[in-house]
Amino acid sequence: MNKPCSLKDIAAECGLSISTVSQILKNSKRDYSSQATRKRVRETARRLGYRTNYGYRLMRGQRTMTVAILLSQEQYRTREYFQMLLVELMREFNTRNYATFFHAFRYDREENLNVVRDLLARGVEYFISFGTPVGWELIDPEIESRGGFQLALGSGVTPAYRNTITVTDLKSFPTLVHYMVGKSCGQFCYLHNNYFSGGHLEAIEAEFPEDTRGEVVRYHTFQCEIDTAAGNFASEAFRAGFEGTERWLAKHPSTRGFLYSSDPFALGGAICLSRHGFKIGEDVFVGGYDNDTAVRTATIPISSISLDWVKHIPLIVEKTLAAQPCRIELESTVHLREYRPGTREVREIEPETFTLGAKADRKTLAEDNGQHEINGSANF
Repeated sequence: MNKPCSLKDIAAECGLSISTVSQILKNSKRDYSSQATRKRVRETARRLGYRTNYGYRLMRGQRTMTVAILLSQEQYRTREYFQMLLVELMREFNTRNYATFFHAFRYDREENLNVVRDLLARGVEYFISFGTPVGWELIDPEIESRGGFQLALGSGVTPAYRNTITVTDLKSFPTLVHYMVGKSCGQFCYLHNNYFSGGHLEAIEAEFPEDTRGEVVRYHTFQCEIDTAAGNFASEAFRAGFEGTERWLAKHPSTRGFLYSSDPFALGGAICLSRHGFKIGEDVFVGGYDNDTAVRTATIPISSISLDWVKHIPLIVEKTLAAQPCRIELESTVHLREYRPGTREVREIEPETFTLGAKADRKTLAEDNGQHEINGSANF
């Protein structure tokens, strides 16, 4: 059996003192080495197979240099943007010689609290929570009382966590809605999953000031049926988007603007519209949310919103390891896509103000029994 790599081995390989190597690998505040030296030590440690003895550190009351990344709802682990965020966060912490745990919470507050207590007992020092888990009001004080630090990440409104980084769509979502309503001359529907996120209904209401809230909900929104306990959110959302669009078209065939609360919803809706013979980007317009790879690379124009979490990883890691109070609000990015004039090439355009065309009569939107010709063609 090979002898385990020690600090002495790394020091000899790098031509440094053992204390210098130790300070670097512990990310000590007393480490004054250059960035090049730190990189060389960490790369040497990985190459030689150095492993931190966390049990030894715990017994001696030393720092374990561990981070737990917690997901509030298990079904979101299949969301593309979170998968990218998780991988890049773990990679970034690894480059700084931190070990990481990952856990997806369930809908049981006591079980969730016990998971956090177990992680604290294992010596986890930093927690990054994505979203709002059941029992969050118990978890946050528990981490604080045990000397840990938690940074909560989320979209829109986040509860009263001590430390938060949120990405909002207070500007990007109204811009996307305004664009979609303008392109469809008011013949617009927002297809969503279970509930309206903060400010979404208000953004739609702003486009139809002559209507009451009840009328806006009735004539311009539709709740898709989705099993939130399904193992793969993307597949379930795709199915729900297809079926929801089918049901909406059966009663509202004159609709020309379809905005969905996620990109998998939008992709399912796009397939449905194509099978009904609609030409997406020409006589109907589609928008989603999350700016997934499938939407970014699609051969048809699907507008979307990016929360840019991966772009903010350096800030997330910095604020986590600093363990200092913070409340930061960032803005998401809207991506408006159209065909380049005279071509089938999809381009992204700069957000701007669009003039609404003449809106269709509300009765026409609600009760039009005319049938759009279904020819089975698809332009997806």
